[in-house]
Parts: sequence; C-alpha cells; structure tokens
Amino acid sequence: MKMKRMDIILSQALEEDFIYQCQLLHVADKYTKVPDVMGRGCCNPKMGDSVWPQLNSWYMMVVSDDDAFKLKKLVESLRREYPDEGIGCFESEVEVL
Repeated sequence: MKMKRMDIILSQALEEDFIYQCQLLHVADKYTKVPDVMGRGCCNPKMGDSVWPQLNSWYMMVVSDDDAFKLKKLVESLRREYPDEGIGCFESEVEVL
C-alpha cells in the first residue's frame, strides 16, 4: 500500500501546539518521536549548548494522502504563527508492507 512519510522537525517551543493541532485534525494517533535533535535550518541553530541552547524534536509519521495534506497545512499555519521558530516538513512516498 502506498502512503506518505512525513518528517517534521520543529523547535521544542512549538511541540505542544503541534501535537494539539494534530489531535484536532486526527493525524497524531501514530508517530515516532526523536527528542533533543540538534541542527541548523532556516532559523537560529538549535544545538543544546550555551550559545544556542534550544533543541528540536523530530516526528516521523506514515499517513494517507489526505492526512499528509492536513499536516502540510498545519506546518504552514505554524510557520505563520511563529515566524521566528523553526519547523521543517519533508514528504516522501513509501510502500507499507
């Protein structure tokens, strides 16, 4: 079965809003979370050190096309609401065996 893999890397500051909105959209029932992710994207680095103390979280979800669309809209909404926080969204097609 073909589905979408959504990798969402976001500032931990956004995590509560992200999970809440996913629950409202009914797209957060199954996911893998990697906490304390370090990196540099389009916003300030998140390195967990004294210079860049924040960290990211990484969520991976395998979802339907409809849920992938909902997640992309959610990411766009969070980017507008929190322009100074980082959130990345990557989509790929996967086959679930």
